[in-house]
Amino acid sequence: MVRLRLVLGHIWENISIVNIRDGHWKDFQITNPLSSSYSTVEMVRNSFLLTQDQSGRPGKKTLIIESTNSSDPLKAGEVISFIIGDTRQGSGGYLVAPALSTIQLLVEEKLNNASDWERAYTDSLYPTVETGGVTLKRFKVIADSTIKRGNNVNIKVQALQNKDSFTSSSHLIKNFTGTIEFSSDDPNAYLPQPYTYTLQDKGVRDFTIRYSTPGIHTLVVNEVGNTSRNGTSNPTIIKRRNEWYSDYNVYWGSMHSHTGIGGHALHTPNYAYEYARDVEGLDFYGLTEHCTTGSNNLYFDWSILKNYGVKYNIPNEFIAFSGYEWTSTGEGHRNVILKNAENWDAVPCPYDAKGTYQITKIDRLLENITGTDSIFIPHHSAKTMATMNWSSYKDHPNQPLVEMYSWHGNSEVSGTEISPSGIGVQQYGNGFYVREVLAAGYKFGFTSDSDNHFGQAGSNTKANGVRYFGKMGITGVYAKGYNRNQIWKALQERRTFGTTGGRLLGFFAINKHFVGDEFTTDQLPHIKSILISNSPFVSVEVYRNGEEQVYYAQPNVTKFEFDWIDTNVTSGEKYSYYVKGIDENGDRIWISPIWVNYTTNSISQGMPSFGVEKSLNL
Repeated sequence: MVRLRLVLGHIWENISIVNIRDGHWKDFQITNPLSSSYSTVEMVRNSFLLTQDQSGRPGKKTLIIESTNSSDPLKAGEVISFIIGDTRQGSGGYLVAPALSTIQLLVEEKLNNASDWERAYTDSLYPTVETGGVTLKRFKVIADSTIKRGNNVNIKVQALQNKDSFTSSSHLIKNFTGTIEFSSDDPNAYLPQPYTYTLQDKGVRDFTIRYSTPGIHTLVVNEVGNTSRNGTSNPTIIKRRNEWYSDYNVYWGSMHSHTGIGGHALHTPNYAYEYARDVEGLDFYGLTEHCTTGSNNLYFDWSILKNYGVKYNIPNEFIAFSGYEWTSTGEGHRNVILKNAENWDAVPCPYDAKGTYQITKIDRLLENITGTDSIFIPHHSAKTMATMNWSSYKDHPNQPLVEMYSWHGNSEVSGTEISPSGIGVQQYGNGFYVREVLAAGYKFGFTSDSDNHFGQAGSNTKANGVRYFGKMGITGVYAKGYNRNQIWKALQERRTFGTTGGRLLGFFAINKHFVGDEFTTDQLPHIKSILISNSPFVSVEVYRNGEEQVYYAQPNVTKFEFDWIDTNVTSGEKYSYYVKGIDENGDRIWISPIWVNYTTNSISQGMPSFGVEKSLNL
């Protein structure tokens, strides 16, 4: 029999743990010690439903169920649905299906007079619900994207249940105990010996390798004795000296995801930071819980949340930020990332004691934070759920970036196969899409992110029935070093690119000016770009001033370099250019714009003519 224990309350409150009777998914009722009334948990067609207490207060928003005995897992074909959170704030519930090996639910508690919330259990006692019918299908292999010759490359290998796609889930098999071996396209690479996973690895393990040959390399991992269970790493560039992009390294991160703080997501902040670092191998991460949602978020506690950027920061290993999501029905949603959140006391969005929203206008918000170390990133601008006001500031230093893509879908342009889904889509032509706002003269670099509601930034996990599109985005930055200051500088200077989740690589320059730059020149704009993926690129495009496609190629190669000169420019005009690539698997990469102020029609001699392109040879 499965013995369940219900934890009623919220991790921002004094948790009351109530043990209920043993039983196999039986109906039960418990008392809420924080109220004189009851919350009812009842089974409805194999699902649990947590109802609001009779007093009407929306206080109980988290239902955590623990399986203390895994001898009775779900059988193949069985599905249990957990409605976790306040449905009035968008919770659609989450299915625990046989495709999952486990679902892990963390519990935190705060002791009397303690300054922080701590886990209630050790790692070995984490609550999980086991499911059946899980088999290994593939490995996800995450590698450093850029490295100097002679340095070790960090590798993270995950054992996963299924193949990756835009709509399927890729769940970690935490009880994998098979043996893996390594191979590489660099015959002189120093590779690890075969390794046998243990239960303590929980399905993910770190390794280091060293490539000897400059160029672009990948690592292949397969299960010993079964080469059909394999995985190939994302490309790693072992840089030659004096390449035009060699001053920059690529680092990966996420700045938009949620946990149970806010009543409509799953897991805890601790889980989210550790997942980003230990499972997805992100270089930087910032949690952005709603400081308000459709109604006041009673559980947003900035005095605690702001400290996670300190708690989880590890110099030279993991850059942790803190932030929140600011929302306004008439002004849009923005993810707010703070360089040093622990020093930021005035969060300008919670309600006051009278229930009045403090700042509902983006212009006022930007005025208040001017000069601070903060970045505001517009989110899902093409959705109708919160009409986006881009603000009257077309180049505000605290709003240098825009989210091009998230699991809601694409905000670049309407009519694509990954156009926004879910709660309404804005009509193109009304100024809500990224191409339109670039055409209007706004200066935004690009990010992609997840808006993941499982505390799993960078992961393609998606529960059946959740209304969002599914695949998670990820942000790359170009930085000259790996520390908080350099990552922050790259974000401020728009030295960024976004992808739909794959670790595609791309570099882009105009007249030797790099991504994010603005410059004045009397030379025609000479564009140079490199795009790299494991899958062939089916299209590569350059857009001028947002909406004008001025370059298009169908290279059908995994490494593509092109030079192109824009001869159709007018002296005295300003232009922006960005590069987009789509590979055979449907993954996208969007490289942030470069802005050119062109002054004369003087054509430089010796430059490549229109449409010159070639395969990359590093």
